Amino acid sequence: SFKAVYMHGFINDSKGRKMSKSLGNVISPYEVIGKYGTDTLRYYMIGAANPGLDMNYNFDDMKIKNKNLLILWNLHKYLIDAARLSGINPAKIGRPPLDTEERYMLSKLNSTIKKLTGALDDYRLNEAPGLVEGLFLELSRTYIQLVREKLAAGEDREKAAVLYTISRVLKETVKMFTPVAPYISEEIYLNLKDTFGLKEESVSFCQWPKADGKMIDEPLEKDFDAAKEVIQAILNARERAGLGVRWPVKEVIVKTADSHVKSAVKHLENLIMIQTNTKKLSVLKEFRAVEKNVKPDYKAMGPEFGSLAPKIIAKLAAESPEMILKHIEKDGYRMKVDGADVLIKKEHLVIETSVSKGYTYSEFSKGEVFLDTTRTPELDAEGFYREVSRRVQSLRKNAGLHKSDRITAYIQAGENPAGSLKSFEKELKSKIGAKTLEIKTGKPEGAYEIHETESIKGEKVKVWFSKV
Repeated sequence: SFKAVYMHGFINDSKGRKMSKSLGNVISPYEVIGKYGTDTLRYYMIGAANPGLDMNYNFDDMKIKNKNLLILWNLHKYLIDAARLSGINPAKIGRPPLDTEERYMLSKLNSTIKKLTGALDDYRLNEAPGLVEGLFLELSRTYIQLVREKLAAGEDREKAAVLYTISRVLKETVKMFTPVAPYISEEIYLNLKDTFGLKEESVSFCQWPKADGKMIDEPLEKDFDAAKEVIQAILNARERAGLGVRWPVKEVIVKTADSHVKSAVKHLENLIMIQTNTKKLSVLKEFRAVEKNVKPDYKAMGPEFGSLAPKIIAKLAAESPEMILKHIEKDGYRMKVDGADVLIKKEHLVIETSVSKGYTYSEFSKGEVFLDTTRTPELDAEGFYREVSRRVQSLRKNAGLHKSDRITAYIQAGENPAGSLKSFEKELKSKIGAKTLEIKTGKPEGAYEIHETESIKGEKVKVWFSKV
């Protein structure tokens, strides 16, 4: 009566135990649906239920899926708000000229369509949620972070390219996600249909997406993968230095011997600099401001080498750290101890890195990044402006204002921060949606509402604004 069957094994509790009333570990589907919704349950279980294998139900994993659905929901709200604010209907325009970040995101879309279609044709149903999830999380966490400035203050061509890309990815996403999470997919589609005048009455009436092979750029996707690793390392170095991403840094040095990482960083240099708020990005094979020290990891060496461990440790102490590290990064460090061939691997060592004053560092899989922590009045002025704009945007949201709402604003700050803000007055007005803006050291005389009294880097700032 059938040509193919797909099924998983038993559903156990989080510890792998069979659910039973006597153990008190029975979880009702209605309990989950009542708290997280039907879509979350389907989204989690389809991905967690590997064919033929038992699955362990985990509430923490369920919560993550629920948060991911919220990200998808917020993406479509972001698109609708951005389109209204710019006056561009992405469904009514053809494909505009695309920049690197758009070509990457559309390549990712078509790669996902190709992979998902192949997985479903082969009855690998459990792979579907993860593939679609990876696509919309990449849209949120990478692409939108890269294009916020273009969408806020770019040319009409740039705004059209961004809205086209987000719209295209979202529409294809909900088509592919409908078998997994039908309710949220339908509601998002209907909202996009009402806003942009889409043709089909329901997402279920749409044709399954077809991958456009010409839009798939695998080398570009690999470059972005490498660049994202570098970006994360820079952000980690910032965290070590106590520098939030809104405060620009003078320079970041990427140290790597990997040819692909070098080319990827050069290719995507501007995007990395924007994402990490860096004024200069350099790629070097060696960086003299760093010193490495190698110590044996006694806990790892003892069980591995037994009675030879003390002699290995003594021999390592006589070798230069540079020589050891050079071999460790390739295929391990080999030595003879009491006639035995010994291979020392990275996990047998504790590698300590110290950098010159004025730098902090972080590692990634194929290298390291070194962040110049030197501060200048110009860098601090820009950081102060970015911090104030972010806080005013947050206050606008708390006051119930929409992005399209305009305000008249007044900012009171000390003499130095007020001067910093005035040097970025035009940018600040655009960022906070202000029709008029005054930046002074005294209090305002007009009819404003005070919205905040807070300090930034020890400087007191007061914000007043009213809707125009």
